[in-house]
Amino acid sequence: MSDCQMHCLTFTGCLSNSYLSKSFGTICEKNNRYKRNFKVGKQLSCRIKASLGEEFDKVALPTPFGIVFRDLNQLPENILDIASAADKSETRRDFFTEEKFEELTGIIRTKGGGTVVVPNVSNTPLNPSDFKRRVESFKSFANNTPLPKNSPDDFADMVNSLGFQVLKDEPRVSSPSTREKLRILQELTFYPPSIRNSFFLECTRSDGPCERDELLRSQAIYSLAIFIKQESCNNCVDAILYALNSDPDPSVRASAASALGFIGDKANVQALIHSTLEDSDWLVKMTCINSLGALRDDRAAPALLSLLKKFPPNLPSQDSFIIQSLIGALAELQVPDAVPYLIPFKDSPDEMIRFQLSESLRFFGNEEGAMEALQSLIQDESSRVSRQAFISLSIIQDIS
Repeated sequence: MSDCQMHCLTFTGCLSNSYLSKSFGTICEKNNRYKRNFKVGKQLSCRIKASLGEEFDKVALPTPFGIVFRDLNQLPENILDIASAADKSETRRDFFTEEKFEELTGIIRTKGGGTVVVPNVSNTPLNPSDFKRRVESFKSFANNTPLPKNSPDDFADMVNSLGFQVLKDEPRVSSPSTREKLRILQELTFYPPSIRNSFFLECTRSDGPCERDELLRSQAIYSLAIFIKQESCNNCVDAILYALNSDPDPSVRASAASALGFIGDKANVQALIHSTLEDSDWLVKMTCINSLGALRDDRAAPALLSLLKKFPPNLPSQDSFIIQSLIGALAELQVPDAVPYLIPFKDSPDEMIRFQLSESLRFFGNEEGAMEALQSLIQDESSRVSRQAFISLSIIQDIS
């Protein structure tokens, strides 16, 4: 990777770097402060190089929302055991057997049945473990009534009082829970490519083993991205591109777009441009834009600038996240022709758009109007915006 930007998470722009770092242990900083060099052949391992030259090992783990990097002492116990086995060639053959792999994939393929609980309003199935967690969160609204442990009728009454209904022998619901399947899918990434790759390729398809769960498909896509960085999967990119263009769930398409940015191959620029312009979902558009900015390919500039021109700068917009991403991506690409169209956003009623602009204009310090716009933003009513404008202006002056 040339850098480690926010595109490594699906919900780019919605979560701050500090929040992501605290929540996921993610190394996800801008401006080349951290560089990643993957070790080919070592399962899910990479070396992080910090700005001061210090290097330290991290383990890459796929999640439904992106790829996180953790120290060995931060790993869940089950992953730590597997990672230790993967790092010891003498035990690896006995640990990662095809029989064990089939056992684990069989759990993911299970489509279950049994008694489940669904919300009355949306008729969306929940398995019992997910429902129990939901009920626990509703306790304060049910006068702290404990979960019934007696008759099924008492349990059904409790369910109905919370706005749910019980369905018996419901075939649409998988068991075990999604959380358990995500944990297993994470474990499977440590298996040798010859065993794991075909299963993960299958998992990314909407008609595959994970057809009923967009979280599982998203995590499978991020797993493929890691395999590509390890140079251990020749046809993984095709599967990610297929998901970007064909998956019915927008969160999965956004995960595919984010994964392409993480991979860093400019051969995928045209696919990202196409989805930026043609996909109707805002999350997919935003993630494609962020990935295009990260890839820094000039071919993306005309499409991004054309899209930016469609948004009135000084009017409230429900597309704030898309506008922020466009401003940031055009700055990453350093498109001088964009400056006259960026500057009017200093009068946007949206604080986050003004903040993004105050951060991005530092890339255009030599362009006409950029310095004046930053000086104007220093007077912004938002202390956050004015502070960032001051920082950007200082950076420009230091460089010059």
